[in-house]
Amino acid sequence: MKAVKLAILFIVGISFFASNIYGQISQPESPKDTNAINTMNKYLEGTAAGKADAKGNIAYGFGGFFCGVLGVVGAAISDPQPEPMKVNYLLQSKGSDYVVAYTSAYTKESRKLNLTYSAVGWGASILLTTVYYVYLLSSLESDEDDYSTNQRKIIISLPLKNPANSY
Repeated sequence: MKAVKLAILFIVGISFFASNIYGQISQPESPKDTNAINTMNKYLEGTAAGKADAKGNIAYGFGGFFCGVLGVVGAAISDPQPEPMKVNYLLQSKGSDYVVAYTSAYTKESRKLNLTYSAVGWGASILLTTVYYVYLLSSLESDEDDYSTNQRKIIISLPLKNPANSY
């Protein structure tokens, strides 16, 4: 049993020594990447840039207008993403922390704008429908008197005999 323990210790020692010689043991990254303050600054910068670059799509407004609640639900479940070329550029120039914050902030802010557009479209359709029905009801009330007088005129003007066929 003592020989097995010694063999295991020997194998572990040799593998540690070999990996240390060939640089396979992970070394800490450069100090500027492990600095928590620098990482937080990158995150905050990415968040601010993502919010600034976010843009909604006016098509969600038309969706809210024509589809109502379904247009708003569609805007709520949408997942707008920034342009892939820009994300790739930011990843190479700013780092992964910046890109994660940028993408997250861009998605949240764009979704808010899309929801706003769809809600405004839905509200406009409700307003337009309400105005239409109020106008329709008011025109029916004013035509009520005209309808009864027109019916009397139509009844009075009906011919009693057909001139082509004499009875």
